[in-house]
Amino acid sequence: TAGEVVGSTPDVGPVWTGETGVWASTSGLVTSAAPGVLAINAGARDLTVSVSYEIVTQATGSAQTHRLYASGTSSAFTTCVWIGLGVSATGAVTVTLWKTIDGASTQLATIPTTGLTVNSASPQAVSLTLVVDDATVTATLGDATVTATLSAAERDGLGSWVGVRSMDAAGQPGLRLDSILVTHPDT
Repeated sequence: TAGEVVGSTPDVGPVWTGETGVWASTSGLVTSAAPGVLAINAGARDLTVSVSYEIVTQATGSAQTHRLYASGTSSAFTTCVWIGLGVSATGAVTVTLWKTIDGASTQLATIPTTGLTVNSASPQAVSLTLVVDDATVTATLGDATVTATLSAAERDGLGSWVGVRSMDAAGQPGLRLDSILVTHPDT
């Protein structure tokens, strides 16, 4: 249904949190009007988060950045693992796997972007999956997968929040969120 997403309840799970007035649902897709986080407490540290997006990679003269977070300690995501989906000012696409521990971010891997067209005004379907399984973190874009290992202390410091962040300036074509699916190993 159309309307504000923050404060609404997904098909299953608790209420969405984030900045009100930023995330809206229209015609089954969620878009952001400004930079902001959309998050939910998934209730488990080990989980799989799968997200389907439509993204426009058209050069706008300024960069676009989108993030998929998992296992955050809060909706602020100062400790978590995440996938960064970036579109440069010229329309080039990069996808990277990161960890942020106590506010310090470290890039773990680069994910091949085969199949994504650079500098395209047409929306392109993108599927990202982020898996946290004990100390192993796996990120997948389409058919490309990368894996990294966290230290025991880093793994023990993770939490149960998942979410997305759009860091676009208002008015950029950016990203449209189609779905977020969170599963636990026991479900």
